[in-house]
Amino acid sequence: MTRDRDVVEPDSAGAVGVFVVGGAGGEALRETVVATGALHVWCAVPSITEAAAVTGLADSFVLDPWPGPAAALDYLARSTQGKRSGMAIILLRAGTILRRGTVRRATSRLRDHEGLVVPTRRGDRGTAIRLRMFRRAPLDPGSGVIVSAVLLFWLVRAGWLTGTPLTIGLLRRAGARLHSLRRGLASPSKAPRQDRPTITVLIPARNESAYLGETLRSLEAQSIVPDEVIVVDDASDDGTGDIARAHGARVIRPGSAQGSKAIASNAGLADVRTEAVMILDADTQLHPECLEHLSDDLRRGLDATSGACLPLLQQGIWARGRAIEYSMAIRIFKPVQRALGTLVVMSGCNSMFRTSLVRGLGGFSDRTLAEDLDLTWAHQLQGGKAGYNGRAMSYPVEPATWTLYRAQIRRWASGFYQTIGVHRMRLRHKPGLALIVAAAVFDVITVPIFLTMLTIATIKGSFSWPFLAMSSAFLLLPIISGITVIGWRKTAKNFPAYLITIWASSYFYLEALIIEWIARRHRVAWVKGH
Repeated sequence: MTRDRDVVEPDSAGAVGVFVVGGAGGEALRETVVATGALHVWCAVPSITEAAAVTGLADSFVLDPWPGPAAALDYLARSTQGKRSGMAIILLRAGTILRRGTVRRATSRLRDHEGLVVPTRRGDRGTAIRLRMFRRAPLDPGSGVIVSAVLLFWLVRAGWLTGTPLTIGLLRRAGARLHSLRRGLASPSKAPRQDRPTITVLIPARNESAYLGETLRSLEAQSIVPDEVIVVDDASDDGTGDIARAHGARVIRPGSAQGSKAIASNAGLADVRTEAVMILDADTQLHPECLEHLSDDLRRGLDATSGACLPLLQQGIWARGRAIEYSMAIRIFKPVQRALGTLVVMSGCNSMFRTSLVRGLGGFSDRTLAEDLDLTWAHQLQGGKAGYNGRAMSYPVEPATWTLYRAQIRRWASGFYQTIGVHRMRLRHKPGLALIVAAAVFDVITVPIFLTMLTIATIKGSFSWPFLAMSSAFLLLPIISGITVIGWRKTAKNFPAYLITIWASSYFYLEALIIEWIARRHRVAWVKGH
């Protein structure tokens, strides 16, 4: 759930700075940092992954080993002493969202030379430590504390940031009750809850030594640990299998290279002994609660579900453009598809299925270059329901070069048309899916025309009102989506790259349409895009 943000500007109380203590995952950290709207944010985090989640939004300090939230706050206070002169400081824990107007009202209290604004529940008698506090503080209960620069210095000198239970009490994660309510409202199914299924994570990998270790570490950090991790070492020659064994994964190495992700996945599927199987790319890291959210969907009665994606590192044109594209998927495309009772694709980098479902469909098919798309449609066209859980976040590595991006997008585009060819006669039985597919094909043909007209109109400076309205919607939707997911700084930085990727993907999807449907020269080589 997204709330309105404060736009925190310096006022007579001085500038505002924010200390955020991590440890709850990159998504929660980014959500808190974005929601503050502050110009000065410092984060103490336990991992590089969390630091990457707020790159461009905050200055991060990675503390390894992690000393705990109180000591992390103390570290922030000492490390930023010369940068926050005269500031009012907000202390928050990752996952906290402040209501609109909170910071502005609280800092206005500091104009009256009060030293501390502490959140209190109505009827509470305060804390055991005698500090000046407001009985009706504007902060949500448990969400944080705002202090003056002078008081922060005194607290650090007195050792209170590390030596008393006050800090931990004031930094309780906000809205636990609201969090539970949101989880209930987000249930994709009203079916009776079942026992949590046993889970195997299946990772097909070929020469993935650069990424596999971090992927497996993200699995070890999950709130629920998978029962087994199977890595299919597809004839790797870079030590991929050794890395998997070092992390306790079971390694299956076929006698020769399998040639595609689908065939490699089937080699591992034969050895899966659990009720559910999660398909995970070797270059994709998971939010610590990803498996929990996906398995909760299966507990509610779904047979298959998938999570959301954001680029792990938003560097380079293609990864930055993807960040905006994925933000639109999270905020617009996936929720719309779920409302229509269908899902176009359960992402091959972050999806969970009942094992019996995948085996009942004959495993992962290599008849197209998009095995995840093919399986999603086959499942739904047999009457199954595909779920989507936007809170099950994953962070894949995106193509860093033009050559890799081109290889990946060509595979996706050809796989899309090949999957339509396989299922075209049955799509009429799933009207929602047929509508989305028809709209996608229509966009493939019309978007290049619209982009060309937009470019010409921009150069000439001639816009009609209808065309201006269409252009505004075309530009505003990704901007708004980006701001709500990755923040306005990253959106502003990534948006030019998004325009480039839109041009490129439009070209390749139009090229694939001509090759696959008109020339009938089907692509068959499976090429990975990183």
